[in-house]
Amino acid sequence: MILYIEDLLHKHDFVTIPGFGGFVATKESAYEKNDVLYPPKKSIGFNPNLLYNDGLLAHKYVVAEKITFDEANIKIAESVKQINDLLDNFKHLSFGIIGTFHKTERGLVFEPSEENPFMSSSFGLTSFYFPKLENTAEQPAKIQKPKTVEFTPAENAEVENKFSRHSSRFVGVVAAIILLFMFFPTNVDDRGISYQASFVPPTVNAVTEQLTEEQEAPCTPYHIIVGSFYTQTKANQFISEIKEDIGDLQIIYSENRFRISCTSFTTEEEGNAFLDSFVVNHPRYADAWVLTYNP
Repeated sequence: MILYIEDLLHKHDFVTIPGFGGFVATKESAYEKNDVLYPPKKSIGFNPNLLYNDGLLAHKYVVAEKITFDEANIKIAESVKQINDLLDNFKHLSFGIIGTFHKTERGLVFEPSEENPFMSSSFGLTSFYFPKLENTAEQPAKIQKPKTVEFTPAENAEVENKFSRHSSRFVGVVAAIILLFMFFPTNVDDRGISYQASFVPPTVNAVTEQLTEEQEAPCTPYHIIVGSFYTQTKANQFISEIKEDIGDLQIIYSENRFRISCTSFTTEEEGNAFLDSFVVNHPRYADAWVLTYNP
């Protein structure tokens, strides 16, 4: 049901859960705060007094699961009962990327998520630092031109001769040092460890061994993704909630998102084969997909 509501909030400004409440999406324009520019978004709120059944969520069930309207309402009622039971037992409930519910003494409190992908026109846009330019209307300081010094032809010739002699000596010394290191490698002792310094290039066998080791290193660039978040805090929270169901989880950061991977494979065929059985055995992660990522 949470996945259905997330999909409906992309297209509608009101989505009600009969017997529980309704979500209200308000469009907000781009704004600036503390020199940070934020893109347009939909501000998500929750009203517990919207208890009527407008049929929107039930119709989503009918289309997605090929069931009747009455069967859809029965499923919604079962989900509402499960939500209330979880709030009674744990006092808080994560509602996907929409936000989090908290049950307090004052009643039900909804905290919207920092993620807000519900406005299609802002897809891919993120906030960025955009400082204001200082007022530079003051007159710029006058730039003083460097003084030029002119030499006579005799003085120019003397400088060129000195430079040529020093350059020849410098090149000769450098060449001698390079030849010394190439043909007479030195041993440098550092706390009992001996190192050999030389400019002689490595042998072909050493390079071949290095390439062989790199080729034999396992590469698993195909990852099964069960969650994707804008912040690492939300990703860690998601892992803490599902690690008992799946187990070995890791965070992969790609395309400015913190993605949760449950396993990885060396080929795409293996990943797709695993995904088919994984979705059947774990209906909660029906939107899991294969990410191709090799850092």
